[in-house]
Amino acid sequence: MLQRLNSHPGNPSRRLCGGLRKGCALAICVGIALCVSAGCASSRSGDGADASQVGSPHGKKKPRRPSIRAKDRIRSVRCLYDQSPWFSADSKGDRDYEGIQYRVFLTKSSDRRFLKGITREGTFHVELYKITRGAGGSVERELASDWHYPASVFAIIESKILGRGYHLKLRWASKSLSGHEIDMVTEYEDVDGRRVRAATKRFRIPRIEDAKTVSHQDGL
Repeated sequence: MLQRLNSHPGNPSRRLCGGLRKGCALAICVGIALCVSAGCASSRSGDGADASQVGSPHGKKKPRRPSIRAKDRIRSVRCLYDQSPWFSADSKGDRDYEGIQYRVFLTKSSDRRFLKGITREGTFHVELYKITRGAGGSVERELASDWHYPASVFAIIESKILGRGYHLKLRWASKSLSGHEIDMVTEYEDVDGRRVRAATKRFRIPRIEDAKTVSHQDGL
């Protein structure tokens, strides 16, 4: 009698067991789908957290590509100095100069006959060396002052022949350099870190009174 009831096609118990089996199968499928979806979301969020590490097995950043094309790089730095490039920057009225000023032109060619000066983002690095001559003719250079400024802080100048350039006005403050021989080294660094150096210029810094005497003798 029991076997007949279980085998009857309209038996409620059989319908209940079939429904349970279908429900379990559906739950398993939904669970698998959720796991796969969660795994994909985690992978995408990991890529977006630090895009610089994508494709790098060790998590190192990829090298930054140069932002300046080779043909547009600065190749030459020219410095032009007046006959007396010095200036006094204090109110003491002493005999010593406190700074130097000159013009700098950047060109995209090492041959100065072809291209005029242009202005560019970057940094100027300037070093002033004090020269000491020994009894045996030896020459020693001592770094007396240095400056490192963005090109944007300097005034821009224009020349019909030389093009656009910069007016550098640099002060060495209280260092007593008047009467000494110096070397000026000017270097330009572009935004990609490439540096171009101008020719080193050697001077003897006069005292203010000495400079006035020379000016009077020259009739200036």
